[in-house]
Amino acid sequence: MHTYISLDKIFGLQDQVFDRIRHEYSDRYKFAADCIELVINTRVTEGKLPSEIGQALRVVQSYQNDAFSALICSLKLCLYGCIADSSMLLRIAVEDLAMMSYVVNTNSYRAAAHRPKRLKFGTIVKKIPSGKEIAALHGRLSDSACHTTPTRLKNNHFKIGGEWLPRPGVAYDPEGSRKTLGEIDRASLYMLRILRLFYSQNPTLVSDEFLTKVDKMNCKIDDLKV
Repeated sequence: MHTYISLDKIFGLQDQVFDRIRHEYSDRYKFAADCIELVINTRVTEGKLPSEIGQALRVVQSYQNDAFSALICSLKLCLYGCIADSSMLLRIAVEDLAMMSYVVNTNSYRAAAHRPKRLKFGTIVKKIPSGKEIAALHGRLSDSACHTTPTRLKNNHFKIGGEWLPRPGVAYDPEGSRKTLGEIDRASLYMLRILRLFYSQNPTLVSDEFLTKVDKMNCKIDDLKV
C-alpha cells in the first residue's frame, strides 16, 4: 500500500536531520554560527559620520547584509541535507563577498555606490587577495548547484543502503553536509577577514574587540581541517 507523505512529515524530518547533523558536526556548525553572530552583534558607531566614511559603511553593509543572509539560509539547508540548494545560496554569498573585498581593497566605495553594475565578478576576482581560491570555489558551486548540470542533478540524490534516492527537501547525508559545512566555514571566515580590513581602515567604527575576535577565528579554522 502506498504511504501518503505530507509536507508536515517532510518538515518534521527536516528538524530531525537538522538536529542530528548539527550534533555530529558541532564544531563546523559552531564555527560558522560564531562568525555570523559576530557580524550580527558587532555594534558599529552610531551618529553623524564624515560623508566619505558614511558612504563606505553603507556600501560595505549592503554587501555584508546580503552575504550573511545567504550564509544563514545556506547553513540551514545544509543541515537539512539539501546540499545543492545550500550551495546555490552559498554562491550568492561568495559573489557578495568578492565584490566587498574588491571595494575595500581598492577603496572603490564611490564607484560601488553609484555604478555597481560595472563591478563584474569575473573581472574583480583577478584583482583581489585570494582571488584564485574564490574563483575556484565559485566555479565548484556553479557547477554543483546553480545551473542544471549533471553534477547538480546527481547532487539532488543521495545514497543510502546501496540505493540512490531523491532529496525531497531533506536527506540524511553526513558526508555531503560535512563537506558543505566546510565551504560555509571558509566563506564565513572570508567575510570576517574583509570586515576586519575595512574596520582597520576605519578604526572609529568598531571597538578593538571585534578585530581581536576575528584574529581568534583565524586561528580556529586550522583545527577544523576544512
